[in-house]
Formats: sequence, C-alpha cells, structure tokens
Amino acid sequence: MVLDNLNYFSFITLLTIGYGDITPVTLIAKRAVMMMGLVGHFYTVFVTSIIIGKYLSIKKS
Repeated sequence: MVLDNLNYFSFITLLTIGYGDITPVTLIAKRAVMMMGLVGHFYTVFVTSIIIGKYLSIKKS
C-alpha cells in the first residue's frame, strides 16, 4: 500500500499534475518533491527535443 502511494505521488509530481491529495510534511520531503518537479520539467523538455530533432532530421533527408 505504501509503495502504491509512493508511485502514485511520484507520477503525479513528475507529470506536474499535482492533485494535492498527498502532500509532503517534513522539510526533506518538501525539498525532494521540489527536485522531482524540476526533473519532471527537464524530462519533458528532453523528450520533446529528441522528438523534434528526429522529425527535423527526417525532414531534411
């Protein structure tokens, strides 16, 4: 049950949905969540750039 909640919270945070039904309480947990949110944004930018790069390389050839 705890692992299910952790996975759910991680996906909601990384996808930047943030329902707010599970919230961090301690300072360390809050900082970890801030880092997870930043990683979620960088991951989105990284995946988008790969897709666009492949699209542009196919379009050139």
